Amino acid sequence: MTDACAVALPVTTIRSADALTWIRLAAIALVAVGYAEAFDRVERLRCFLGEGRAHNNHQSIWAVAAILVVPAGAASLLVAITYGHAMLVARRSGAMRPHRALFTAATAICGTWAGAMLFDTVTAGSHSPLGGPLAVIAAAAAIGTMFVVNTGLVATAMRFTSTRRGRELLPPNDALWFEAATMVLGVVAAQLLITAWWLAPAVLGGLVALHRAALVTKLQVASATDLKTGLLNAATWSERARAAVRDAAASHRRVALIAVDLDHFKRVNDEHGHLVGDTVLRAVAGALRRESRAHDLVGRFGGEEFFVLAAGPTAAAHAVDLATRLREAIAALELPNGIRVTASLGIAHEVPLHGELDPLIAAADQALYTAKALGRDRVQTARPVDQPPAGAGREVPAVLAVGPSAF
Repeated sequence: MTDACAVALPVTTIRSADALTWIRLAAIALVAVGYAEAFDRVERLRCFLGEGRAHNNHQSIWAVAAILVVPAGAASLLVAITYGHAMLVARRSGAMRPHRALFTAATAICGTWAGAMLFDTVTAGSHSPLGGPLAVIAAAAAIGTMFVVNTGLVATAMRFTSTRRGRELLPPNDALWFEAATMVLGVVAAQLLITAWWLAPAVLGGLVALHRAALVTKLQVASATDLKTGLLNAATWSERARAAVRDAAASHRRVALIAVDLDHFKRVNDEHGHLVGDTVLRAVAGALRRESRAHDLVGRFGGEEFFVLAAGPTAAAHAVDLATRLREAIAALELPNGIRVTASLGIAHEVPLHGELDPLIAAADQALYTAKALGRDRVQTARPVDQPPAGAGREVPAVLAVGPSAF
């Protein structure tokens, strides 16, 4: 239905366009195609880094410009041209997924048509510089309408074809800021096209800088993130955790470490396949994020094992409370195929006099292994033992065997 609407809207609303409309439409299309050819690899890399979620691209700048300088039908046609070219480029590079590309183009056309119709109605089709409050408000409303319709259609489709739910279906915050900046550039391009068309290509400089900044940010996040769960990967978690433990040692603050390991996770992969297993890992990661504090360090250490590091005067009490909530939250997860998983958790906490992370990991792992030996689906904590003076041998904390919810 979305595809049919995308075809019908430009055809039924473009009607008789004057020469100025065609000139403006051709100018925007020419710049858009040229930019797409030059930055195809950058855009494909951004899309790859945002795989699995709705994401934004450079097409928004041309859609916004078209909304403000040509009628609704012509604006929709411009989007069809730019996305048609994008599909040709994707096919040429072997990265095209026809059904996804067609649907994305269709949602963009519908969103652009809705925004352009609103703008045309409010301004009575006057595509002139935004010289008054009414025109500015109309432009903002039109851009907002375009964004809501486009994103809403994409998120709805992903809701029925993806295992992600709720906020995970929407673009992340950095993508939303990127979209906002792109739309601002679209307004600038439109105004230059109306008042000083020879300066309009200067907007490309801002778009290049925006794309490069966004790509650097995505690469930084990707290098620190576990691709399956979105948590910190093992290398990044270890680096930040070591720094946190050193800081705690310098200020004589207590730190606490929770080791989380899913029980019998191999059975999930063997009986339901690794794709379902990945879905389980993402669901567990979501529970870890929801239950942890913003400044707790949460990471996937490998396989089905996760670590949470907390620091501060209340770190020990927080770790006990958090571990209890995590065990309950994981057991209550609603997973595909009626799967139910449980987790064993080990806690270690101490004042790290020498700023060492490895003994803390060893203590948490020892508590975790004890939890598994005592029947799994439980939380165990290690007795805190302060580090001995320099030169003395270090004792690994003994494990305090405790039931699933009693401390």
